[in-house]
Amino acid sequence: MKKENEMQVARNDRRVELMPPVDIYDEGDKVTLIADMPGVNPESLDVRYERGQLMIHGRQEDQHEDGPPVLGEFELGDYRRTFTVGEDIDPAHITAEIKNGVLRINLAKVEARKPQKIAVAVK
Repeated sequence: MKKENEMQVARNDRRVELMPPVDIYDEGDKVTLIADMPGVNPESLDVRYERGQLMIHGRQEDQHEDGPPVLGEFELGDYRRTFTVGEDIDPAHITAEIKNGVLRINLAKVEARKPQKIAVAVK
């Protein structure tokens, strides 16, 4: 039986699997992928390239420093997404950074596959 002045904490401790929304841009010499991953702890962020696959994973962490909430409805989740990367991407020149919950991945293209401007001779 609950006492009158006793507080009960209701919390869903289940983690959910989230697929971050992305925008992908072809910028000629590189492809840029921007993923929205709010609440992700940068230390938990994992970006990998393996056998033609780019994988991103990030874990949301509980940000409350004042202890558990009296009522907790926010679900914490793990962001996961995998992309097939074309042969025109140079795996040695993939960079990633996160700022304010937005992950930006730059995938440089292989030199030989970059668009080339061809000069036209006037005769």
